[in-house]
Amino acid sequence: MESCGNTMEKDHVIDTLKAETMALKAELRRQSDVIHQVKGMNHQLQRKLKQRENDFEDVVVAFWDHTKRRDVKHHILRTLLVQKHAQDVAECLKHELDTIKFHCKSLRLQELQSECHEQGIEISVLREQVATLSATQYDRYPE
Repeated sequence: MESCGNTMEKDHVIDTLKAETMALKAELRRQSDVIHQVKGMNHQLQRKLKQRENDFEDVVVAFWDHTKRRDVKHHILRTLLVQKHAQDVAECLKHELDTIKFHCKSLRLQELQSECHEQGIEISVLREQVATLSATQYDRYPE
């Protein structure tokens, strides 16, 4: 009987080990399924992350393009404003130069008019002197 009891114990141990082995295999399958699901979810998350990174890069590129365009527009605007200011200053200086030239010509005309007037007076004086000299010469030489 001892051998029968021993056999029964062995059978019981074997049955217990088989049951535990089956439970472990079931647990391993379940964990394997969980790992498979986690890997699938990880793969999906990696794809989403990659897509988000690409989207972010697109946004950054668009932002930099927008910034560059804005900077170029501002540069062009500043250049145009500087050119416009330079043109305005040049026109103002040209107007001032024209005004100065006009005043110079007016002053020169006044000088020439004054000289003409003085020379006219001098000519009148000389004519009077010539007339006076001629009259005195005729008085000296009777005819």
